[in-house]
Amino acid sequence: MDKETPPITEDKTKASTKKKITKQNMVTIVLIILSILTIISGVTLYFLNYEDNATADNEETSSTPGPETNPPVIVYKVEKWNNDATYKPTIAIYNEDYELAFTYHNVATLTNGLTVIRTIMQVGPTGPTPGDVFLVDENNAITILEKYSVSEKENYATDIKFDSAITLPEIFPEQDIAYKAETLVFKGRSVTAGDFQPEESLATKISSGEYGDLYEYKKDLKEDFYIRRYFIKTTDKDMLHYYELATIDIQDNESDDLTLKVNWTDEANKSLMFETPISIYHYGASRLHVKNLDAKNQEEIGKVTQTGKPIYKLTDEKTLKIFYDLYFNADLAGHELNFEDYKTKLTHVVYQDAFGEWIVLNNREYNRSKELSE
Repeated sequence: MDKETPPITEDKTKASTKKKITKQNMVTIVLIILSILTIISGVTLYFLNYEDNATADNEETSSTPGPETNPPVIVYKVEKWNNDATYKPTIAIYNEDYELAFTYHNVATLTNGLTVIRTIMQVGPTGPTPGDVFLVDENNAITILEKYSVSEKENYATDIKFDSAITLPEIFPEQDIAYKAETLVFKGRSVTAGDFQPEESLATKISSGEYGDLYEYKKDLKEDFYIRRYFIKTTDKDMLHYYELATIDIQDNESDDLTLKVNWTDEANKSLMFETPISIYHYGASRLHVKNLDAKNQEEIGKVTQTGKPIYKLTDEKTLKIFYDLYFNADLAGHELNFEDYKTKLTHVVYQDAFGEWIVLNNREYNRSKELSE
């Protein structure tokens, strides 16, 4: 009798079917897992991009000028100095009725290919003065740099662009300078061809910096008076850039009323107005210094708020007589005053700067310059 053949085929088929089902399940599970991972990755990337965009938006917003933020700054660098005074604009820059006598100077070419043009105004009581600064591209398009320009916007042609962010530190240095453990700060600039510029023979080179050479200029005036200035001279032949001690000003510039930032012994002095003797501006200076003063012979009347140093009433008779003859004007003062009475008034104050040099200021009530009425 033939042996009965067991249903091997069916069992193998079932086993094979189970294996197929198992493999399909595994593949399905793997695909599901991969899909989940893809979704998670996509969500993660979305939020990362969202955070990056939010950060970028925040950075752009934070660059907007505000009470505690600084405006954006774009620094352009010089590729080549031109120092050429023969530039002629090919398009209208100013309105026709804006009739200032400008000359145009090609100062430099920048690393981005733009050309820096400066205007110099050939008017004013002191001769040429700095005008406007603009960039010219390869298509002769003009961009006015507001940071360095002086003209009002309504004086420009209608198609002129403006930029307040671009800076040119190599051409217009304004950074603070460390000197003798003190800080010199930028105060202004002038045209080298103008009147009353520092005499180069009286200037002493102090140091060389990133943007130029620092000089100290001293000039003796009549008697025991002198002036002192600090300036930077760059490769730009047109300009000098003036600096002064950061702590030298004692005028209350916030109120702009010529009162002083002084803790007065007599509170009645708080309302008095003081100014630099006007004559020294003819020498391009901003302070009048006095030699050979002895603090022991002056009368202390308070302390400078910023430095804590004493401020004195000027009592030196020789110096006072010079001021009386040079500055007191009865017509402008509105009253007569002989010299003996003049000496008793608080006509001048003196104080020492950070280097121990004496500075004198006039009480405006008694020292209106005679030259103003001539």
